[in-house]
Amino acid sequence: MKRHAAVLFVWLVSGCGGFGAIRASHQDAIRKRASFDLDCPAAQLELVPLEDAEAPPQYGVKGCGKRAVYVNVSDLRTDTPGTWVLDSGAAERAPAASTQTP
Repeated sequence: MKRHAAVLFVWLVSGCGGFGAIRASHQDAIRKRASFDLDCPAAQLELVPLEDAEAPPQYGVKGCGKRAVYVNVSDLRTDTPGTWVLDSGAAERAPAASTQTP
């Protein structure tokens, strides 16, 4: 059993499959779309994989005090970035609570 888990881990990390192996072209497509939706430069965006075995591939995107979720509605096995669509409204993060007392 441990051997199977180790083989699966190596397969995913090596880029042979799974959502963790997303191609650079897909990341570029997400950044381009999110940059527009969040009104934030692509270089300031952080992509966070959101894995769910029952759902299509999703990425959380954070930047410029906002965050959103993008889902892929095409085939990730190709080099074509396909279509990443906003799966949530762009949400602004609430400012951190002040720790100062009046």
